[in-house]
Amino acid sequence: GLFGGKLLTPVSLRKMTTPVKSDWACGLYVKNVNGHLMVEQSGGAIGFNGDVAYYPEEKLAVIVLGNLNTAGILKITTALAEVMHGETITASLPKAIVLPKEVLERYVGTYAFPDDDDFVVTLHGDHLVADYGRRYRLFPESETRFFIQWWDMDFEFSKNDKGEFAIVTQHFDGKENKGQKK
Repeated sequence: GLFGGKLLTPVSLRKMTTPVKSDWACGLYVKNVNGHLMVEQSGGAIGFNGDVAYYPEEKLAVIVLGNLNTAGILKITTALAEVMHGETITASLPKAIVLPKEVLERYVGTYAFPDDDDFVVTLHGDHLVADYGRRYRLFPESETRFFIQWWDMDFEFSKNDKGEFAIVTQHFDGKENKGQKK
């Protein structure tokens, strides 16, 4: 109905699906994925989440629903779309490891991203928590790379020219955003 002209005029649909900030349009995530236009919306609540990706040029909809709050839902959507497009599956889930408290402590601090919210990292018992507009537990994938379990985003800590861990790189949707420790 939405893309078939039954709900909106072509002009209104174009306005609704034209990104205005980064890849975000009017409540929708719109971008090209491997040469295919994709319009996506995901969300959830405690205990469940889902993702809907629509490829209007192919009239292909990929809908994944889950009863776990995990980035796996987004990865499954990506993998199914790759299969439907005849591509090689590239999606994989990170695996958390355990790091000693002294390793985690070196990342604690406030990092400033250009044109974005501060990234505040605190230690809570045996794990890191990031406040980045919202609070997220950071799961270590390696000694320097951490992921958010229910969002397809990760952060990599690195040293500055003085040998101090003072840089964090956000990896999200194929893009990098670097922040400096304040």
